[in-house]
Amino acid sequence: MALISVTVSGSAVSRRCIVPRIQGTCENPGCQNIQQYQYTSKKGVRYYRKICAPCHFSRLGIQGWEYKNHRKDYCENARGKYKGWLGVPCCIEEFPKRFLSVDHLDGDHSNNDKDNLMTLCHTCHAVKTYIFGDTRGS
Repeated sequence: MALISVTVSGSAVSRRCIVPRIQGTCENPGCQNIQQYQYTSKKGVRYYRKICAPCHFSRLGIQGWEYKNHRKDYCENARGKYKGWLGVPCCIEEFPKRFLSVDHLDGDHSNNDKDNLMTLCHTCHAVKTYIFGDTRGS
C-alpha cells in the first residue's frame, strides 16, 4: 500500500490506498517467487500483493501443501502409471487442474513421498476413499 495525501475542503488528509503495480518478485528477503495476484478492478487494472502466495500463506499459518507440486494435469486413473488401478474407469480424461487433487496412496497424509502421491479427479478420489476407507481422522 502507498500513503497518499488528499486535500479535502482545504485540509490535508492522509489516506492509504492500494496502488496498481506490475507483477514483480516477493519483497521478503531471499524469496524470488512472483507476487501473488490479488484482484482485478472494474476498469481491468490488476493488483498484486507485495509478497508471493507461499509467504502470504505462511504469515496466515497455512502451510504444508508442498505435495501439491506433484499434481499432474490429468487423472492418473484415466491414464499414466495407475491407469485403471481403481477397477472403475474415469468418467473424463482431461480436467482443468483445479478439478484434480493429490491423493496419498497409503492414506497417511504425513507421507508426502513422490511415490506415495497420485493425481485423481474428484470422482475417482471419492471412489478411492470409499473403497479403501481413507477418511479424515483415521
